[in-house]
Amino acid sequence: MSTGSEKLLNWLNNEVRLSKQLSNLEEEFANGYHLGELLHTFELITSFSEFKNSNDKDVVYHNYYHLDQALRNLNIPFSTETSNKVQSKKKDQISQILFLVKMYIEDHKISLENLKLKKCNYNTL
Repeated sequence: MSTGSEKLLNWLNNEVRLSKQLSNLEEEFANGYHLGELLHTFELITSFSEFKNSNDKDVVYHNYYHLDQALRNLNIPFSTETSNKVQSKKKDQISQILFLVKMYIEDHKISLENLKLKKCNYNTL
């Protein structure tokens, strides 16, 4: 039986397909970059160019600054305490957030296929 984290990794790697194959949620989401990438993939944020994949303290702060409002807009609780726990790689903290993001996507029937079709149709206008 797979754990919630394994199911999320499977979803991220095989369905969403972020810019890299992920193997450790706590490690790879700690700087906020891949969470921003996930939200951007589903068009839940527009400012992904603001995100950087770096562990530099200032970059991480900047990434989380942008994530804070984006997650709040999705009605996903995201406090300074939660942010600190994700950044410090606390076990299962990012899994909880990813689960809520996944539920939001499913509840709002946002699919990658529809987003790709929308982009394709927009590009042909």
